[in-house]
Amino acid sequence: MERKRVAVIGSGIAGLSAAWLLSNSKAAGSSSSKRYEVDIYETMSALGLGAHAVDVDISNKPFVIDIPPRVFVDKFYTELVQLYRIIGVDFYVSNAATSYQVLSQQSHLKFKNLIVGGFSLPMAFGKKVFTLSFWRMLLDLVRFKEQTRRLYVSGSFGNQTLKEFAALHNYSHAFVEEFLVPMFAVICTCSNETVRNYPVAVIAEFLLCIALEGKGVKRAIQSTREIVALLTKNVDQVFLCCNR
Repeated sequence: MERKRVAVIGSGIAGLSAAWLLSNSKAAGSSSSKRYEVDIYETMSALGLGAHAVDVDISNKPFVIDIPPRVFVDKFYTELVQLYRIIGVDFYVSNAATSYQVLSQQSHLKFKNLIVGGFSLPMAFGKKVFTLSFWRMLLDLVRFKEQTRRLYVSGSFGNQTLKEFAALHNYSHAFVEEFLVPMFAVICTCSNETVRNYPVAVIAEFLLCIALEGKGVKRAIQSTREIVALLTKNVDQVFLCCNR
């Protein structure tokens, strides 16, 4: 039987997952014959996840730096965790240290996580820790997590965006613009403006998953390029720079 040809447009995690599923689908009544011929079309010069990875040499040893850093929360990305386990990707609890700064200025806030018995304890440091705006931001964080938790459980968010919710409940500029928005811009790989217009219910669910898990975020041991290679192992053809 002639195989159907399928084109997957884009190689973000959704496109890569679809390509993996289709390229590993077997023809009816066969345990070896592929059901589909799968091609991936991507506008970047490399496939997603690792498209912006940077090669560096440290002490004459090659390293790959993933940009942005690819971390995840088990309870929020349940399908991703299942997929990683199927293809043989291992992961661990990550320190997930982060810093925040306005371009052309020094970092105003830094976070790192102390890993104790598999649990992640966040710790803040930097010059902003000694300012009133930091303590206002910290109080806003506690208030935001508790307020959004109640609303999420009761299903009372409606279609509010993060920007609308923050303005309605008088959250500080430091908390929203110098912490929450840039953090989720990295998590969601998008612009600050996109985060401002994100449904606040989705952000609340993510933070709730971290609170329930108590183990911070996970990171794959393999690089994004290695994960991409595993997901596309049975793909027939890959076409890059398709918009050029």
